[in-house]
Amino acid sequence: MKHIPFQLELVPDLPNIVGNKDYKDFRKLLERIEEVLIFSGIEDLAVQSFIESHLRIGDNEEGFISDKGQISSQKERIKILVVKTLRCNLAR
Repeated sequence: MKHIPFQLELVPDLPNIVGNKDYKDFRKLLERIEEVLIFSGIEDLAVQSFIESHLRIGDNEEGFISDKGQISSQKERIKILVVKTLRCNLAR
C-alpha cells in the first residue's frame, strides 16, 4: 500500500490586523464626512451650482458647458469630477 504525501499547514491563519489607532481614527473621520456629504445633499448642490455657473446658453460664450446636445455620459463625468473635487478639498 502506497502512502500519498500530504502536508498539513504548520502555521494557523493569523488574525487580520486592521491598523493602528491613528489609521482607525482617520478612517472613522472620513466615513463620518462621507455620511454628512451624502445625507446633507451638498454634493448635488455643488454639481448644480457648477453646471449653472459654467453653462453656455445657445451661442453665448460665458461658460463651457453647452445646453444643446450634451449626452448623459458627459453630465455624469462632470458630476463625478465635481464630487471628487469637493471631497478632496474637504479632506485637506
